[in-house]
Amino acid sequence: MTEKLPEGIGADIRRCRERKGLSLSETARRADISKGYLSQLESAQANAPSVWIVFRLASLLDMDIGHWQRQHKREQLRIRREAAQLYHGDYAALMVGEEGAG
Repeated sequence: MTEKLPEGIGADIRRCRERKGLSLSETARRADISKGYLSQLESAQANAPSVWIVFRLASLLDMDIGHWQRQHKREQLRIRREAAQLYHGDYAALMVGEEGAG
């Protein structure tokens, strides 16, 4: 299963890029990724990038990787809760929520 980019991260990338006054092309060149892939990341159309791409973008754009990790954890918990509700009802969803809390 291919992992999707957690919600909001693409918008964060775009916001930080624009704050630094970098074009899509220049950011992609400096991060050593294609302009098309960066555009897909920013519009949340791409799968989650490799750790190396995350580090390059975070370094280039002065982004907090910890923020991405926390956001990813919240997204995974949301997905687990929805799956539990779909397959086992509200009780199982509550159990997943308690297990993932913290």
